[in-house]
Amino acid sequence: MSTARAVVLALHGLGHDEATARAMFEPALSPGMVMETLAGRFESPTGAGGGRLWFQVDFADGRPAAGPRLDQEAASRAAIIERAIAIRRRIGDTPLILLGFGQGGVVALTALIERPELFTACGIASGRLLEPAIKALPIVPRHCGKPVFWAHGRNDPIIGHELAQQGQATLGRYAMTITAFDHDGGHELPDAVIASLRMWLSDRVASEGS
Repeated sequence: MSTARAVVLALHGLGHDEATARAMFEPALSPGMVMETLAGRFESPTGAGGGRLWFQVDFADGRPAAGPRLDQEAASRAAIIERAIAIRRRIGDTPLILLGFGQGGVVALTALIERPELFTACGIASGRLLEPAIKALPIVPRHCGKPVFWAHGRNDPIIGHELAQQGQATLGRYAMTITAFDHDGGHELPDAVIASLRMWLSDRVASEGS
């Protein structure tokens, strides 16, 4: 049985790696929270700056275009769920919280929707909901009230703020409890988001322990 107050599984963004995810999200953790990371299954294409990705997607005018590789997203989601199952076996009822930035936030949300019973909560920043990937995933009672923290920049040049609003509206159909944090930045995780995420994580852990 785990002695941690909570385990956080952090997922990096497109072209990043596990070290990036740790550096990005670790400041949001309170004492007693333990972070684990997972690398994207696929290499970034040559010339794309290196790093890892969860699924290939073409860009037009700097933004994701239509036609993401849904087969790759499904494979990445399966790997995240497999890791979560292994963690859950190890930690029992200790809170397990999924965090993701950018494309990591995309696959975090689809993993949460597919297997809500594995995760205590999910927090994302600068992500979107990949609606074609969730069409086959039914709404189930365990979705109801599941806490989701969603931070997004109003000036995000890569994943527009309107996509965050659309994704949050879709999650509303699952009756999840959404905490939206909009900021005036772009595709980033500013200090104000870290501070709010830290409070949100502490609240989630405290509510699980009460």
